[in-house]
Amino acid sequence: MANRDKGLYDKLRASGLRKKAAGTIAEAASAGGTRGKKVLSGAADELRGVISELEDRAKGGAAKRKATAKKAADTREQNAAKRSAAAKKAADTREQNAAKRSAAAKKAASTRSGGERSAAAKKAARTRAKG
Repeated sequence: MANRDKGLYDKLRASGLRKKAAGTIAEAASAGGTRGKKVLSGAADELRGVISELEDRAKGGAAKRKATAKKAADTREQNAAKRSAAAKKAADTREQNAAKRSAAAKKAASTRSGGERSAAAKKAARTRAKG
């Protein structure tokens, strides 16, 4: 068995770390060098990840995120419904305005195409023709 930092090993075991993981970390700490630093750094990163996950679970993080995501999805759905209703209303308005324009155009065309003119309109036309 390689040299291991007994104090660190005991401390890791007391905090609940498994024997093999505690042994590997304690050996890396006592060995030093580049390999030892890499092992210690990797172990620290893994432990930070575990701690982060534990804190998240303790605070109900996953449930909160799920509730927030559902609320956001509901809001997007409501906004889409509002946009759709506004688009339908605009389409109806355009259709009504187009119908009004075509009716007015038909009426104007019928008066231009030889329909009865008022006396004032006839007089104005004669004046333009002379002048």
